[in-house]
Amino acid sequence: MADDGAVTIYNGSITTADPKKNSFSIKVGLAQMLRNGVIIEVTNPEQAKIAESAGSSCIVISDPFQPGRISRMPDPSLIKEIKNTVSIPIMAKSRVGHFVESQILESVGVEYVDESEVLSIADEDNYINKHNFRVPFVCGCKDLGEAMRRIREGAAMIRSQGDLTGSGNIVETIRSVRKVMGDIRILTNLDEDEVFAFSKKISAPYDIVAQTKQMGRLPVVHFAAGGIVTPADAALMMQLGCDGVFVGSEIFRCSNPYKRVRAIVEAVRNYNDPHVLAEMSCGLEEDMAGLNLNRVEQLGTSGFKLHSLKPPNSDIQTVEDVIDSRNGQWIVNNMALVISPVELEAILLIPFPVIKRGDKLVWHYNSNGVFSVKSVNPSDTMAKANFARMEFQNSLVISPVHIDNQPTTEDSSVWKAPACLKFKANCDVAIRPNSSEGMVAVVLRDWKGNMVDGLSKSVHISSSLQGELFRNQGSLCSGFSFGSSR
Repeated sequence: MADDGAVTIYNGSITTADPKKNSFSIKVGLAQMLRNGVIIEVTNPEQAKIAESAGSSCIVISDPFQPGRISRMPDPSLIKEIKNTVSIPIMAKSRVGHFVESQILESVGVEYVDESEVLSIADEDNYINKHNFRVPFVCGCKDLGEAMRRIREGAAMIRSQGDLTGSGNIVETIRSVRKVMGDIRILTNLDEDEVFAFSKKISAPYDIVAQTKQMGRLPVVHFAAGGIVTPADAALMMQLGCDGVFVGSEIFRCSNPYKRVRAIVEAVRNYNDPHVLAEMSCGLEEDMAGLNLNRVEQLGTSGFKLHSLKPPNSDIQTVEDVIDSRNGQWIVNNMALVISPVELEAILLIPFPVIKRGDKLVWHYNSNGVFSVKSVNPSDTMAKANFARMEFQNSLVISPVHIDNQPTTEDSSVWKAPACLKFKANCDVAIRPNSSEGMVAVVLRDWKGNMVDGLSKSVHISSSLQGELFRNQGSLCSGFSFGSSR
């Protein structure tokens, strides 16, 4: 096949037409050299040395996590420093669609470029045309169609990506890998006439689809990334059909990172030998980050428990100690002293409340030092609802609640923004079947669509009409907490 398309990675005849560019065959061959290996993410030369000495086949350099700023490619001076420290291949991350960052990384001398979705997106519509570069590119995917589209753009390696927040949760990675492998099995059992419809269904180029069917696998190297922190995790990815694994920089948070990295490397090399896997899994401290995916998904509504231990003699005792009251923002520097980077990143996802509330103690006084942060505490707002409740009960007309006091005729299934400098409350009530228990929820958004407040309350309801009354009452509550007329 032509070099500007997908080629069989086992093709022995390789030619280069343009001396300034490597053909796609060469790029795929360079990526194939990393098969059955482990790629470790590092942020400094010390971590790079540990990864090399533990047997990593490649390292990927990323910028150290700094909350509250745009994540970009790593500093070229850091790449040069690490390049002078280790002798194994180096990969560096660039933002999606930011081809100038990739040009810089190529000129610095990295062996591979990772067009990473973990960094801030530079171009929401377009990926980099990777055929214009000499170095091989790595791209992420969550299904077969996305993988094939990236290959058509010139990706020489595909990684099935999962949870890349450093939580150690592998469920998303397994879902992505099984999705890709399952679709390939379906493809290989299709008749030739059915391949056209299949490629249309998954929105993938037909020639890539046909080659994948012929080979019974992706035509480029396929790695897994996200949540892989134990030898068993790495072996699982290999047994599911991957060619290797990426391991995040959270691996260096344990007390003996060399031992853990070495164990994962040996697990990838001996993924079908349970005796070796058992030996490699012995004596590894389970002190990795323990955030659960479900907890992260719930950050904006209910809060979560942190696993960082309370430092001795800490001056930070309440949520107020890490909030700048002047501009209503988290004091990131103070939080970083007592909270791990992963948990700090999760806290920064919590919508910051506009209304000043009386907070709770950050630290629970128990033996293990676990503490929690609540993002939405409706007690203060509900206390202000007494006046609204009396006003509502005295009203004789029940009318739809709307921020601009105008009757609403809009489609209830589509949220529409209110007028500029106005707020809009969306409220609803749910009633348990054959029960008097119900739940009222209100979400308040500004004219830009940003959520600024919310509350929920359990109520006893004897009829659907009473449920509607509670719903409107909840909307009034939210309005009065902002001093808005409704």
